Amino acid sequence: NLTLGSPSVRLYNELCERGVQVILWDPHVDGTDGIGTLTKEPSVFFVGTRHDYFENFNYPEGSTVIDPFGYISLRSGIVLERLGRQ
Repeated sequence: NLTLGSPSVRLYNELCERGVQVILWDPHVDGTDGIGTLTKEPSVFFVGTRHDYFENFNYPEGSTVIDPFGYISLRSGIVLERLGRQ
């Protein structure tokens, strides 16, 4: 099981238990078809895996992207939070 012990799955479960609406998605597990239709509105994105796909993802303007790996490029229209980094 590729997700066994995954911090992202744990975060997902914790947020769901608190009533937060969450989409858990990994392009290597779930594919890339259709995700763009789910994320047209500004949202909070937590990048839980370091995939190139997330570096190039078209985050909707007004979104916050939490990047614990520090590899997402700064870009206009989004708030980028690099945990533990400047």
